[in-house]
Amino acid sequence: MSNVFAVENLRKNYGAREAVRGLSLSATLGEFIGVIGANGSGKTTFLKCLCGQLRPTDGTVKVCNIDMLREPVKAKQQIGYAVEAELLPKSLTGNQILDFAAGTKVRPSWKDELAELCELLQMQWRLDDPISSYSQGMRAKIGILMALIGEPKLIVLDESLATLDPVAAYRLKKHLSDGVKSSRWTVLLSTHAIESVEHVASRVLMLQDGRLAADWSSQELVDLRQETGKTLEEILVSRIVGE
Repeated sequence: MSNVFAVENLRKNYGAREAVRGLSLSATLGEFIGVIGANGSGKTTFLKCLCGQLRPTDGTVKVCNIDMLREPVKAKQQIGYAVEAELLPKSLTGNQILDFAAGTKVRPSWKDELAELCELLQMQWRLDDPISSYSQGMRAKIGILMALIGEPKLIVLDESLATLDPVAAYRLKKHLSDGVKSSRWTVLLSTHAIESVEHVASRVLMLQDGRLAADWSSQELVDLRQETGKTLEEILVSRIVGE
């Protein structure tokens, strides 16, 4: 099975500081991947390099075998990235933003799927309202809807569940899991709320100091929890503080 994404020797520097240090990994269609780590571990930088929002200092990024640096538009069409709530233009309505997002996707005919997705996140009544009138959680939902439109092969969510209400978070995780199980897409979900991924992820990546510190399959996580008697959260903390 071909890779949905592959990064090789990925490095990203901010001046003298190395945020990502020689990261190499790949994923195939139908994986639900949790990305965990402390603040400053490189999670967001890695995801933004993968999605083409940041240019790597070194290394290669491919999405569906398309080189992000050589063919960025074509590569980005395969990705659904949840735009951060604070970056949404406040003067536009939800519908205007989603219309713009749909035009960047491989499948521009999105109207039929939008109603279902909006009901999923309980946003069907607010799409004609300006973003300035939305709560932080509602803005996060628009960012997530931007990622889901067009059923991209790779869906990337960076702390996108943090401000969702319990019903929307549950429905979203189920929707994402259903798509993974049917091999419609691969999901990358970065989160500090480890319980959000511990029991839905088929794989969990742990970043530390810009490096890949662990790459666990779901079975390896089960074995690790049984062996240590710890939750994934406790395992992460012990790795970070060296206990």
